[in-house]
Amino acid sequence: MKKESYASINSEKLILKFGKDSFLWDDIQEVHLEGNRKLIITFLDGKMIRKKRFDLKWLQEKEDFIHNLKSYCTARNIPFHESEISFFSLFGLEMKSKDL
Repeated sequence: MKKESYASINSEKLILKFGKDSFLWDDIQEVHLEGNRKLIITFLDGKMIRKKRFDLKWLQEKEDFIHNLKSYCTARNIPFHESEISFFSLFGLEMKSKDL
């Protein structure tokens, strides 16, 4: 039995949350990473622009994933931003993970 990864990348899409969320590269408008932990994807959903947030806390091989994500975004001219994680973002992630 093949174990599915929390996050993966292929030539067609970005897949997160063990396959529950996926984004076609053509629909991704922007990627923002805070503190190598909070990933925010801005994407086109029909005619609406939406954002989804993901906690990369449990992602194995996180540095490889981030490097590959940055490379895919650069190759497709998708803005990729990195910043330090703010206290409020960290607090929000902790509260969200306690709700799970």
